[in-house]
Amino acid sequence: MRSAPGTSKAHASTLTCPGGTSAGDRLPHGESIEDALRRYAGALRRLLARKEKVTLVVIHEIALRYIAAAAATGPSPLNSTAFPNAAPYLFDEPATRRAAASLAALTLTAKPAATANPRHPT
Repeated sequence: MRSAPGTSKAHASTLTCPGGTSAGDRLPHGESIEDALRRYAGALRRLLARKEKVTLVVIHEIALRYIAAAAATGPSPLNSTAFPNAAPYLFDEPATRRAAASLAALTLTAKPAATANPRHPT
């Protein structure tokens, strides 16, 4: 089991987005990066509210990358960190709380998109 690699906190305005878009712009047929970060933070808060001591979560690499960055306590470049596929990563309760708070904070100054993506409830 790997511990999640550490990275420093980023600001929504510095998020890397495809095609020169900003973090608040919706991608074609999808949600914006900020919408996704809000969704990740909500999912982490719901996990923290559960009673199980251990939970297995299967997620896409982009979500893992942002959650690991938000949970980190030390600096490490986000884009150069490798996340092998199908490998377990351990996030303890304090790291999960840090990630939920940090992801939510990244989007505090950003306004939610005008239309929510019904396939991804927050």
